[in-house]
Amino acid sequence: MNEENKKLFDKEIVELEQLKGEERGVDIKYLVECVIRKEGEDGLKELKIELAEKYDFFLPDLNKIKDVEWISEVIPHIFLIASIRFFGWSEEDIYQMGKGAVSYSRTIKMFVKYFASIKQTIQRAANSWNEYYTEGTMSMTSFDKEKKEAILELRDFKTHPLVCVYISGVIAKILELVTAEKGSRVEEVRCVFKGDDHHAFRLIW
Repeated sequence: MNEENKKLFDKEIVELEQLKGEERGVDIKYLVECVIRKEGEDGLKELKIELAEKYDFFLPDLNKIKDVEWISEVIPHIFLIASIRFFGWSEEDIYQMGKGAVSYSRTIKMFVKYFASIKQTIQRAANSWNEYYTEGTMSMTSFDKEKKEAILELRDFKTHPLVCVYISGVIAKILELVTAEKGSRVEEVRCVFKGDDHHAFRLIW
């Protein structure tokens, strides 16, 4: 971790340790797998040593965590941001990780498969937020079939701005699967870290 990123993470981990919500155990398993894929087993080992020695942060035994088990969101959030800072990942890397999370989750792939309507699938994705996170609520606030656009709003969820990039990637992959449009994209148009009172994601296909 370079000095600039270390200074950032020194502040970030203090804030992330205060998070009160929970999320499913599958999230931390996926993030660890991402590190192994991108940086190898040695990269993961170096990251774990850094976190243990300098921040007193230890990953739980992933073999003892069930995919659907609720765990503190502190664990995956610290690990994600630490990985980004330690390896110098770009926002595009984070966005693609978000997209990959959909393929990793059997549950998400299943409901995308069984909901044929684009509107229905996007609505179902929004409604399923609290099946994965105890904090925040997501809803679809607009859908324009002709313009091929929709807006999803996420309220009462504030963890880290780079998590917004990750979430955008997750939504983008769901959109891509249901529309079969490779050019589909998701843009965050409102963000609590930029002074707004909620997050808003524009879906375009």
